[in-house]
Amino acid sequence: MLNESKRILIIMLIAISAKVLGFVREIAMASVFGATSYTDAYLIATTIPLVVFASMGESLSTTFIPMYSYIAEKKNKDEALKFMNNVLNLIVLITVILSVFGVIFTRPLVSIFAIGFKGETLELAVSFTNILLPGIILIGINYVFTGFLQANKNFYVTAFIAFPKNIVIILSTVLSFFWNKSILAYGTLLGIASQLAYQLYFALKGGYTYKIQRKLIDSDIKNLGYLIIPVFLGMTVQQLNVLIDKTLASTLSEGSIAALNFADKLGSFVFGIFTAPLVMVIYTIISQLAAKEDWKAFYDTIQKSVSFMLLLLIPVSIGAMCLSTPVVKALFQRGYFDERATHNTAIALFYYSIGITASGLRIVLSKAFYSLQDTKTPMFNGFIAIIVNIFLNFILIKPLGHGGLALATSISSIIGTILLFNNLKSRMKCFEERKILVLIIKAGISSLFMAIGLKVSYILFSQALGSGFLNEIMILFSCILLGGLIYLFSIVLMRVEEARVLITYLKNKTGAMHFLNNKLDTLKRSIWRRKALHKNIASPKQLKLLLGVSSPTEDEASKVVYHLISSLPAEKYDITLIAAEGSAIVDKAKKFNENSSSKVNIVVIPSFELGISALSNLKTFFIILKTIYVGKFHIVHFHSFRLGVLGCIAARLLKVPKILFTVHGWHINESSAYNFFQRLLAKITTNIICVSKFHLSVGINKKWINIKNASIIYYGIEKNVFRTPTLRRELKISKKIPIIGMLAELDDFDSIAYVMDIFNELKQRENRFKLIIMVSRSQVYKCETRINELGLSSYVNIICHCRDKSMQINDFDIFSYFSNKEKVPIEVIEAMFAQKPIIANGIGALSELVEEGRNGYIIKEQDVNTAVKNIEKLLKSNHLKKVMGNNGKSMAFRKFSKEKMISEYELLMKI
Repeated sequence: MLNESKRILIIMLIAISAKVLGFVREIAMASVFGATSYTDAYLIATTIPLVVFASMGESLSTTFIPMYSYIAEKKNKDEALKFMNNVLNLIVLITVILSVFGVIFTRPLVSIFAIGFKGETLELAVSFTNILLPGIILIGINYVFTGFLQANKNFYVTAFIAFPKNIVIILSTVLSFFWNKSILAYGTLLGIASQLAYQLYFALKGGYTYKIQRKLIDSDIKNLGYLIIPVFLGMTVQQLNVLIDKTLASTLSEGSIAALNFADKLGSFVFGIFTAPLVMVIYTIISQLAAKEDWKAFYDTIQKSVSFMLLLLIPVSIGAMCLSTPVVKALFQRGYFDERATHNTAIALFYYSIGITASGLRIVLSKAFYSLQDTKTPMFNGFIAIIVNIFLNFILIKPLGHGGLALATSISSIIGTILLFNNLKSRMKCFEERKILVLIIKAGISSLFMAIGLKVSYILFSQALGSGFLNEIMILFSCILLGGLIYLFSIVLMRVEEARVLITYLKNKTGAMHFLNNKLDTLKRSIWRRKALHKNIASPKQLKLLLGVSSPTEDEASKVVYHLISSLPAEKYDITLIAAEGSAIVDKAKKFNENSSSKVNIVVIPSFELGISALSNLKTFFIILKTIYVGKFHIVHFHSFRLGVLGCIAARLLKVPKILFTVHGWHINESSAYNFFQRLLAKITTNIICVSKFHLSVGINKKWINIKNASIIYYGIEKNVFRTPTLRRELKISKKIPIIGMLAELDDFDSIAYVMDIFNELKQRENRFKLIIMVSRSQVYKCETRINELGLSSYVNIICHCRDKSMQINDFDIFSYFSNKEKVPIEVIEAMFAQKPIIANGIGALSELVEEGRNGYIIKEQDVNTAVKNIEKLLKSNHLKKVMGNNGKSMAFRKFSKEKMISEYELLMKI
């Protein structure tokens, strides 16, 4: 048993890795989607194919191993391989039929399995189920190959089977939210296919060959059929346990199914680590022992398996109950998964944990009956368990809600295990019942000591380390480690015989651990030497700089990039621009190359589109990756969000020393995908640059940036770029009439109507003025209609946004800016340099540009009277206009000069 124990422990380590990856998958889902109707729809869609075939697949895998072992022992390997191919052919035929029927009757299936689903949730579930139902074929073939590999003792291969599927689903989870929700369903199907490819490779390597058999149904297949029917019915009963819980949960509050699912995943995490490896190894061994009719070894193996299961799962059960809330909070509470979702999931986990030990024992005891080719006893036991479960569900759902459903599942599992244990005891006359009872008592007492240690240590560690994701993970890890040591110490003190196997194994591995530590120390020293060498390398004479911007028009980001291109010294920087094809910045960069001795390299992105397209983003990513790889840049600096995400990831992969990203405005109303990628940017960049204190504050509050690597660099512009005024002459406006220029970046007509009301009130007070309003083409018609309604047509001229709005600023006597976008408008800075008093609404960072009563006025939202009063002051006083204009120019020279901006960027670019 010692050799088997070592093998089990190794498989446990593999299982831990697989479960960790599985939890990364669940955490990704919880973080991106939370406990929402979308998650409920996906979970039901994944449950239906499992219910349709998983019971048959699991029962096939269960009966296949003892039958294959029997044929290989009593006949020969060729006959066993013939049996394997016949089973495979039958499974493909059955699953194709089931898949076709499932696709035809998808909506009725979903309606049966989720009686509470309506509207969008129902449609999502139907859509996802249609995608996943063909996966039944792949699931069936997977089960056959899993049984074949385990029967041939390829335990390590089958232990790794979860890795390819989980990796594909994790990637699909992120992509589905960022692009299309259906990607998650297709990714799940692809994940199942990747498992088949993985197992097929090792099966072929291990000697498997496929041959079409003339006779599909022979005596061996008939015997398998007799065995598989009771197992199938028993497995279906177990699947129905899960389905009944989810069906009843669909009648409760939103997210109840998701809470039960996440809790079940958490419970199965620790459960699967200890149970699955033991069952995987033991089942093959006892099947072969039964085929050889070596009953003494068979009974001894069952006795020790039950003992090990109790020794491992009793502390796991109690530990999960003690730490239910901290575990859920640390692993899942982020994004849409809020405190309510944490509370609901923790309740379900607590009640599920009660039945962990019984569930593990029940599997081992059932396998013992299957290896004896007795499949009826576990079937009848399953029927009793589901009857108990249904009865308890209706009793407990009212007082405990979804927690009652979890508790009913645990109680039914305990009752079923007790009955199955009594059935096995009646067949195994040599079963040492007293020894099992003593072990339960000792493990239970040791687990109570462990529980006290867990509670006390969690309180102390929480007070010492505080909150935060990393701190909570450290607290949990420390508590589990301490609890495990307390339990191990207790069972050793109580002289539990099974504990000796673990102690012996750990002693044998001491030398290996010492060797590993030496290798780690060598690696650390090597890394330290490389870092020291890197620090001693002199900085290059010319830094290779990549600037990226995707805006098609000449906005703030494009202007900053052009200033960097035209102002950074050529002897210090070799600059490359990467931008969208046909954009304004590309045209300006080409003209710069024509008129300047220093040249900028230009890389255009023909695949970059304004809409969100997975193919477009993939093409763009590879263009950026190739550009950075070939260019060997020292610095990359991006100014657009989507291009920045792709570019910064590529730069991080290629280990660019400096990765900079400038935030020109936050997308406050964006979805959680934006939150995810903005936080990703904060982690992979060297510096995040904000263009105002306002944007820095918002980023910190939203946890999109870290103050440690954040900077503020205000926009800077040319000091004398304004042409001679011509607008007054062109529009034949008298010199005595002041011109008010207004840039309106307003998305809704109500906001524009409010602005018009201000100037209508000015007209009513007999003020003389001419308003030049610049709006987008989409708003021109509505503006003209409103102007005509108010009788302002002789007071207002409308011009559409020109390519360079700054060219108009010198024509105005007063510059006004109204916007509902929380950005830093560079036009306001340009107006300050042109010595124009400013009238603006107080959104975003405008209060950092306009000081009330010094260089202009800030208009509060919907305050028409104050706005009219302040504009009247400027209309009637040339002296006030001049003073405010001079103050604004002084502020602009001091705070917003191009030279200041360039010098601050150069400081950040130092290597």
